[in-house]
Amino acid sequence: MAVDLERIRWAVETLRWVRDRKAELKEAEDKARDAVEQALGDNTEGALDGHTAVTWKFHKRTALDQQALKRSFPDIYEVCRKTTEVRRFEVLDE
Repeated sequence: MAVDLERIRWAVETLRWVRDRKAELKEAEDKARDAVEQALGDNTEGALDGHTAVTWKFHKRTALDQQALKRSFPDIYEVCRKTTEVRRFEVLDE
């Protein structure tokens, strides 16, 4: 059953407006980052006015390869697998 949100219409409209602005800002961020990354090339730091303004350094990350675990040890994979219920919040267009 749908709850009538008329009394807080402003909140739904604000969420829609913010979502749209976030998408625009994300696009601007991606373009700016791409330009900076291209300018850096293989360098790890970039400077403005003689001070480091950005860094782009390599680091190592360790993660569990779930596909390899599933292929190599399917029984263990099944024992360790966990299903959870989540609630997804989504603002729909009009």
